[in-house]
Amino acid sequence: MIQLHALKSYEAAKETFRCVVGVAREHYRICVHHSTSFEEDVLLTTESAYICDSDHPEKLLILTSGMHGVEGFVGSEMINRVITKHYKEMNASKTALLVINFINPWGMKYFRRVNRHNIDLNRNFIHGATPYNAHFYKLKSLLNADWQGKFRLISLIRYYFTLFKCIMDHGVLNTKQAIFSGQYEFPEQIYFGGLKSTSEHENVIDLIHRFTEDSVKQVIHFDLHTGYGPRNELSLINSSYDALNPFLWKRNLKLDHVEISDVHGDLIDYLYLMGKQNHRDCFHTCAEFGTLGHSLYHKFESLRVTILENAIWQGKIESQKIKEKILKKFVNIYCPNEASWWLKAESDFDQLMQNTISYFNL
Repeated sequence: MIQLHALKSYEAAKETFRCVVGVAREHYRICVHHSTSFEEDVLLTTESAYICDSDHPEKLLILTSGMHGVEGFVGSEMINRVITKHYKEMNASKTALLVINFINPWGMKYFRRVNRHNIDLNRNFIHGATPYNAHFYKLKSLLNADWQGKFRLISLIRYYFTLFKCIMDHGVLNTKQAIFSGQYEFPEQIYFGGLKSTSEHENVIDLIHRFTEDSVKQVIHFDLHTGYGPRNELSLINSSYDALNPFLWKRNLKLDHVEISDVHGDLIDYLYLMGKQNHRDCFHTCAEFGTLGHSLYHKFESLRVTILENAIWQGKIESQKIKEKILKKFVNIYCPNEASWWLKAESDFDQLMQNTISYFNL
């Protein structure tokens, strides 16, 4: 199979996915393919496929990818592996497969995490009142990239000095929570969750509703992401609504790293609340392929690059040379170039899928 990391473009990834779905259509009784475009650009589409051999499946495995556009290159590769390899190991008469790929096609096309309106889609799935991020505004000196200058060393010193001051004023936990949990007041800033549901949000929920048959008693869902967690390791970030604690999932799926999410407006929390209303047995989780590392330093270094990438799109950085360096590092955080990283990611994901098939009896 063609390796997407050798074809790093949205168009190449979409063409490969469509070819994979075309082959699946020849092997399964049901194979429904959908393309959905948003706003004026009909060439930027979210692609989905529903595959099964039964009109009344008992179980449904869902994989979603590309919520953060630039992360979709890794996610799409893993989705292709499930369709071409792992679904053959499942009972297609009992278990249906739903994949939703390139959720944020604009972000993937332009190598951004956010959509064209600077909305972080995985902060956009709000159930109930919009949460208020009380500390976010207090970090404006850090988040506005006021520390950025022409010389990298000076910029680094200014950044970490500003960060240290924020931590001293507000504490490590408040600073971390304020930055990463999402915010809903500043559209030009990072981690903006939007003021209302996006078209991409509504499309994902509509597809999941449409293909979750009444016969389905159990739903297993992996939302695929990159960037967070120990480098060269696959982690699960579970919802706080999950019934089992992280230790049990480590044992059940034979993983070393399982955590609980503290992000506002993420997809897995939203689907848990929906699933409880439908009285279904559900397991929704975020699978993270780690790229930088798990220490505070790596988190804050990733934050620095994210702030700078956003500053470029907000027109705050003029030097073309500086822009190119920042964007190269930003893309490599979410889609590494190293062949060894990809081999480990594919191996870890294969193991996760095999353990999932066995544990859930798919």
